[in-house]
Order: sequence, then structure tokens, then C-alpha cells
Amino acid sequence: MTILNTYLLSRCSRGLLWMFSLAVMASVGCDSGSKDKLVPVTGTITQNGAPLAGANVTFMPKEALGAPSGGQTDASGHFELQYNDGRAGAVPGAHRVIISLPGPEAPEPTGGEQQQPPQQQESPEFHKEVDVTDSGQNEFTLEVATEKQ
Repeated sequence: MTILNTYLLSRCSRGLLWMFSLAVMASVGCDSGSKDKLVPVTGTITQNGAPLAGANVTFMPKEALGAPSGGQTDASGHFELQYNDGRAGAVPGAHRVIISLPGPEAPEPTGGEQQQPPQQQESPEFHKEVDVTDSGQNEFTLEVATEKQ
């Protein structure tokens, strides 16, 4: 090899090494922001003292540190929160809790008769505030008001 070939190969290798290093740093930097510290959060939603099934529960951080977490209550009114990236839990801190009740089901279609579509009714929504702590139990029992008839 001539001196010129060695020089060009050395510069090319350094350039490739530099680009590879930048790519690795960029991928590590992009990933680190999505790894917010989470703590497990569970609870029960009740209405008139009875478990409330099918309610959507969303914990919104009040300090804008982290994304919301959400879950849905099972037949016993129990929920477990999932963060927006699928991991279990919520970020520690003060949260506004939004509880949305399931809306009325659409009626079954009848054979051949045309009916007016039912009017859309908004699902009842309730707002609470809780503090999710770094340590200790983050199990909440939240009562929602009776539906208005």
C-alpha cells in the first residue's frame, strides 16, 4: 500500500467510527427519556359502596412530569395502572384522576325496520386528586357519586 492509500483508509475508518459513535449515542439518548421512574398503582372504584365494573381510570400527572397512566376496572371494581409505554404503574407525584363510566349500549338491530339512531349521551365523568408516593402502598379506593336519573 502506498502512503496515500493508507492515509485515505485511516481517514475513512475514523469517519465511520465517528458516525457509528454518534448513532449509538443518539439511540441511547432517545431511549433514556422514555424510562420514567414508575411505581405500582392499584385500586378500586365504587359507586354507592358497590364495585363499579367497566370504568376507565386515568391518572394525569399535575406537574407535567411524565405521561398519563390508565386502566379499566374489572367486575370487582379493581384496576391496575399501565403507563403509556405499556409498563405497569404511574410516575410519583400529584395526579388528577379522571374516572369515566361506561355509556349506554346501542340497542340490537331489528330485522328490516329502520330506526333512528339513539342520541349520543356523554358518559359520566368524575374527577379526583391523589398523591402517588415513591415508596409505600399506592392503592386507592375511589367513590363516585350516584348517577342522576
